[in-house]
Formats: sequence, C-alpha cells, structure tokens
Amino acid sequence: LGDVNLHADMDYDEIAASDMVGRKAVYDAEKSLLTYYVTETAIVNTNTGSTRERLVEHKVSLTGMIDGSAGNSPIIRVNSGSMNMNGGALVGCNDCAIYQTGGMMYMYGGYICGNRNSGSGGGINSSGDGAICLKGGVIAANEAAIDGGGIYVEADSLYVYEGVISGNACTGNGSGGGIFARGRTTLTIESGYITNNRCDSLSYDAGGGGIFTTGQAILKLKGGYVTGNYVGGGGGGIRSSASVMSMT
Repeated sequence: LGDVNLHADMDYDEIAASDMVGRKAVYDAEKSLLTYYVTETAIVNTNTGSTRERLVEHKVSLTGMIDGSAGNSPIIRVNSGSMNMNGGALVGCNDCAIYQTGGMMYMYGGYICGNRNSGSGGGINSSGDGAICLKGGVIAANEAAIDGGGIYVEADSLYVYEGVISGNACTGNGSGGGIFARGRTTLTIESGYITNNRCDSLSYDAGGGGIFTTGQAILKLKGGYVTGNYVGGGGGGIRSSASVMSMT
C-alpha cells in the first residue's frame, strides 16, 4: 500500500507515517473475508539506524470456520490437557474465542478473528495454570472492552515463535491492543509480527498499543517485530510496568 522512509532522502516519495499505524483488521462475516495489515520494516542504513516501513494488506477467504455469533460463551474452553490448532478459523464469538484456565494450547496455523469480549481478551483469555505457544496462524480483528484486544494472559506463559497478531483493539479504557500480560506470566517473543493493534484510550494509565505488561509479569524480547501499533495514552509499541523486561 505504500512505504514510509524514516530519515528519507530528498528524492524519495514519502507518505504520512500516521497512515502506517493502527490499521484495524476487518472480518466480513457475510463474505467470510478477513482483511488485515502488516507493517514490515527493514534497516536501510546500518550506520544511522534509519529504517523503511511498508504497509502490506492481506485478504484471506476463510474456510473451515466455527462461528460463535449465535451464543454468548467461548467457542472453546481449555481446562487441562493439550489443544492443537493447525488450521480453520474461530470467528464471531461474543465472549472471546478461546477461554483457557489450564493445560497447553498450541497454535500452528489458522485464524482467530472477528471475536469480541465485554471484558478482557477478545481473541484468547488465558488464566490459572494455562500456557500458550504460538508457532503460526493469525490473530486479528478481535476487540476487548477492557484489556487485551487480541490476547489477555494472566497465566503461566505465552510464547510467540511465529505468526501474526494484527489489527486487534481495546475499545474502552483498557491496555494492550495486541497482548496484555499480568500476574506471574512469562511472555517471550522470538519471532512473528505484533502489528497495527490499537489502544484508543487517552488515559495515561492505559497504554501499550502492541504489548502491555504489568505486575510480576516477565517480558523477554528475543526477536520478532513490534510495528505500526497505535496508542492514545503511552507506549505505542510496548508499555511495561512489570518487574522484568529484557531484550536480547
């Protein structure tokens, strides 16, 4: 859709940086169509650290869907054992797509999109002894009225090895448009994109367009991309008031 070059040369056509951030994903239930955006980034000058961002639009015709719009409870509950998601789509739920209180959830592929929650965790809400491992797939176009538009986690751990978390939003005064982590959670990012998520609240107490961590949560950034996220308060990409944050 276009590039923006930070520290651009005079002869380079720039577009407004504001057009590159916070592009909410859209799930069209009638057409079973998901549209989401990834703000890709590349270093163009290693001496100055200047980068070039490119907004890429993705349109996906979804198949193999489980639609939760007819009810007011999660599509899937994980209390123990192991759940593997390799494909398909969880869509349209009014109380988060996946509610986890224990066990292990692996996501290798598929889509969690167009879900919402009047509380926290539009796509996934994980608490207790639960653990999540994302190795692929897309979590997009989900909304939470409070915290964690894409994922809310107050559990054992969340590992992001691959995949895309894009265009999710907190619609109220909450935090963490893409991911909200609190309690004793260890959040590890090794690869993938956390991109174009939004936290619209203007309150300084809210924040973290891409990621918000608080309490005793531990945030480990080992790789991946946190790009194009938007916040009305503080911390467009990441806001951390947790006990530990490390970048390696």
